[in-house]
Amino acid sequence: MSQATLHSARIRLVPLADEHLEHEVELDADPEVMRYLGPPRT
Repeated sequence: MSQATLHSARIRLVPLADEHLEHEVELDADPEVMRYLGPPRT
């Protein structure tokens, strides 16, 4: 089952895909981001 893309006037949420990996790794390495998300995932 595929996941839907959600959108509004201000934001568009898409399902995670391989093309997002580089950005996700970058965010996970940022202490300011992880401060709000919790400890790194394994």
